[in-house]
Amino acid sequence: MKIYVTENDIRIASDSRNDNNKEYRANRDCPIAQSFRRRGHHNVKVEGTDFTSISPTGMRKIYYLPDVAQEFIRDFDREQIVLPFRFTATLSAYPGQYQTYKN
Repeated sequence: MKIYVTENDIRIASDSRNDNNKEYRANRDCPIAQSFRRRGHHNVKVEGTDFTSISPTGMRKIYYLPDVAQEFIRDFDREQIVLPFRFTATLSAYPGQYQTYKN
């Protein structure tokens, strides 16, 4: 799946992180999480090397984030200058990736 992280994604996340009156939430505000939401993934979690999408029915899909996305996360979290970019997220291929998740 092609993912495009835009300048707007970065700006929104940076503004959220820098707003002292607003709590920054990585899974909501992260530029990569925002770009996945634009692709229809609404309950999202970005962690290290993976992106998890949980459907309204509880079906969980895990996507692998390539090195370029992992480096972007690291640089953004360190408050370094980051630029818009694109990458391909691939569905992980390990057992249990399509399991139902219940809160």
